[in-house]
Amino acid sequence: MSRDDLDGVKAAWEAISANDFDRLIELVDPEVEFTSLVAEAEAVTYRGHAGVRRWWDSIREIFTEFWAKDTELREVGDRILAQIRLCGPSRT
Repeated sequence: MSRDDLDGVKAAWEAISANDFDRLIELVDPEVEFTSLVAEAEAVTYRGHAGVRRWWDSIREIFTEFWAKDTELREVGDRILAQIRLCGPSRT
């Protein structure tokens, strides 16, 4: 796992915490693929920048504000598995 890769993941967490979608999308690979425990019941897999936007919008519907905490970074082959925790008050 390169230092640049780790720095990129951390920069993405910072963009999420700063509520800066434009910065986040600059950092995300256009071929990204991920799942979210927030949408786990729906078995959603998010793909590409459009998927990042759908995920972002779904999170913003649930939380008035949120920030990211890194919990695990792991190298899996030539990829990074990043587990993050989103924290924030819900709209209820």
